[in-house]
Formats: sequence, structure tokens, C-alpha cells
Amino acid sequence: MSTHVPPATPSPRPGDEVGASLVLAVVFLFVVSLVLVGLVRWAGSDITNSSHFVLAQSVTSEANSGTNLAVQYVRYNFIDASLDGATPAPCWDPPGTPSVTDLNDPNGTHAVASWCMTRWYPNASPSVPGDSLRIVTISTCPTAETASACASQPLLQAIVSIDDGSGACYPVANASSTPNTCGQSLTIAHWQFGPTPPSVTSVATGAFTCASGTPVLVGGTDLSLATHVDFVVSSTANTADPVMAPAASQTVVSETTIQACAPSSLASYSLYVIVSTPMGTSSIGPWSLWSGG
Repeated sequence: MSTHVPPATPSPRPGDEVGASLVLAVVFLFVVSLVLVGLVRWAGSDITNSSHFVLAQSVTSEANSGTNLAVQYVRYNFIDASLDGATPAPCWDPPGTPSVTDLNDPNGTHAVASWCMTRWYPNASPSVPGDSLRIVTISTCPTAETASACASQPLLQAIVSIDDGSGACYPVANASSTPNTCGQSLTIAHWQFGPTPPSVTSVATGAFTCASGTPVLVGGTDLSLATHVDFVVSSTANTADPVMAPAASQTVVSETTIQACAPSSLASYSLYVIVSTPMGTSSIGPWSLWSGG
């Protein structure tokens, strides 16, 4: 009788277990590395976003500070350099490029400048008969921007209406007045970041009729919110004593067209046309010159 001896079962080789462990370790490290890369990228993006937010907040704060300073200065000081359609002038003394730096930014890396353009209506205050009215457009930008560039595309723009009373408040170079003369009251009509001011690109005698004055067809962009249309005698523009009068009447036809009636008292002159909206005031130049009726 024979005896059957089953074949011996081979025992696992130590090398197989070591190899499997290495494979698992490599897979684990790969997965962990992917997670870490994602976390690093997320953290870096979050840090970048935070720094951008802090920068934007700093610039916004300085723009508000500069504009507030300009508002307080122009209320009591009537400077003639920015009158009635002229290129915006520094909003405060000393003359030159004005700037203001946030107290939290002593290095001045985000300093801003404020530029002013003033429309003056002697004895024409709507609130107090006989008082004079100033409407000042304040454009604030980083100091690298020129006055004209800032006025056409401001970082922050404010429009203030100032009642000067009936006393001796008049435009002079580097004026310094008192609350008893200039700036008896002030109203902030507009305060906005990134506005789009109106632009006048053409003017011509119109075919429509006016109850009073001469018809003038005004063309441009962003005119639909027009609140004022003013006419400045061209020979007096950019002087210390400009001659300006509001339109006898005006009708906004579209975003690009206004029908305005030039005041009869100025009909024989060449006139610059200025359009104002809550977003700002148009600049003057050959494109806005009307030769008269």
C-alpha cells in the first residue's frame, strides 16, 4: 500500500510583500502630493485676493479722503482757475498738482489728486432768490493722471451745489473767503466711483423751434441724464471772468442728442456748449463750439 504525500505549498516570498508595500506607499505619496498642491494653490490664491482687496480698499479710502478735503476747501474758497468749462484746476492751494495720502499709507504709494471745474450762476440760486450759486464737479484720480484725463474718466467724482449768499463771494486767484461770504450752504448732489461723464462731439443750429432763444442741436454721448446745458462766450472761456448763461430751455431727445435753446442775450456770439449730468460735466473745445445764430 502506497502512501500519498501532497505537494508542499510554496510559502510567500518576503520580496513580494515588500514590493506591494512600496507600491502602496508610492500611491499614498502621490495622492497626498496632489492634495498639498491643491491646498497651496488655494492658499496662494486666497492671499493674492486678500492683497488685492486691501489695495482696492486703500485706494478707495484715499479717493474718499481727497474728495472730502476738496469739498471742504471749495465751499469757502472760490478759485477762478476752473470756471465754466475750463480744464479742471487743482481743488486747493498751493497751486500745482494736489495730492492726499491715506494716514495708513505713509509711503504715499497710492496718493490721489482732486481736480475741480466750477459752473457759476450769479444771483441765480434756486433756493434763495438773489443768492449766487456754484456747482463744482470734483474729479479724483491717482496722481499719475492728468487733469483732463481724470475729468473724462475719474476714479471718484462728486458734484456739489454751493449757495454763496448775496455777499461778496466772487472768483479770484487763490481766493480765501469766510463762511459769511462764500459757502453759506452746501449740498452733495452726486458721489460715485467710476462714472461716465457726458461728452459733446458736435453742435449746430437746429431745425426745431424755441419759445425763447435760438435752437441749437447738441450731439454727443451719455447725454440722456442731462440736468443743465450752458453756453459760454468763447472769447471769455478760460479767463477769470467768463460770460456764461444757461439754456433758455432744453429737451433730451436721446442718449446722443439734446435740443437746446441758446439764450437770446448771447445769440450773436460764438459759444461753447457745456452739458452736465449727475455723472459729470463735458469739456469744451472746437467740437463744442457753436458759431451763433
